[in-house]
Amino acid sequence: TRETPKLNFGPRVGFAYDVLGTGHTVLRGGFGIYFDSTPWEISYIDRTFDGAKYLFGFFTPAQPTLSDPAFSATQTPGGFAIDGPVHQPYTEQFSVGVGQQLPAGIVLDASYVHILGLHGWMTRELNPQGVTSSGVAVAPPFPGLGLFSSFQTTNISHYNALQVSARKSLQRNVQFQVSYTLSKAVGLSDDIFEPGVPQDSNNIFADKGPTLRDARNRFVLSGI
Repeated sequence: TRETPKLNFGPRVGFAYDVLGTGHTVLRGGFGIYFDSTPWEISYIDRTFDGAKYLFGFFTPAQPTLSDPAFSATQTPGGFAIDGPVHQPYTEQFSVGVGQQLPAGIVLDASYVHILGLHGWMTRELNPQGVTSSGVAVAPPFPGLGLFSSFQTTNISHYNALQVSARKSLQRNVQFQVSYTLSKAVGLSDDIFEPGVPQDSNNIFADKGPTLRDARNRFVLSGI
């Protein structure tokens, strides 16, 4: 429902350098910016929420305003909004590594990879209610509303990895590849829909930690 941003600039640059001039030791590196897409579930309907501009996606009941009779003492609707302004999510990806040819047609590669994710989608609760961990009741900012989640592009993520592999080209009827990755993935949230809103929506950085996609060790062996 909105045009794709035309100012997104995603450059990619890379290099490969034959260190000794023999073709046996190669230094490689690269950098790129990669833009993500916006989930189709998010609609863009301009609305005004208690004097603040929001982009409402879904609502219960359907699309009311604060003057709607649905906002009564007997009904406490909740819903979702898109907290504007929103930005197109993107990652900055960087890698550097070295490849070494060994005897028997084996090539050993080792690389460091870093990915910084910016403006990722996440969910934050605009109308928190309940009690704190110390038992103190929390008064919601908007008493006439139930839980009201905000979709926004404020998520930040980091991925760091050491990737090591050894591969042998097909010789004497045998080829194989052995790969090992030691990595850590950290973020404020994993997804716009799961695993839910931060514990404290006024301090989203308190939820910084390993993501659901964090696989610290990964070993793969394949061969023919």
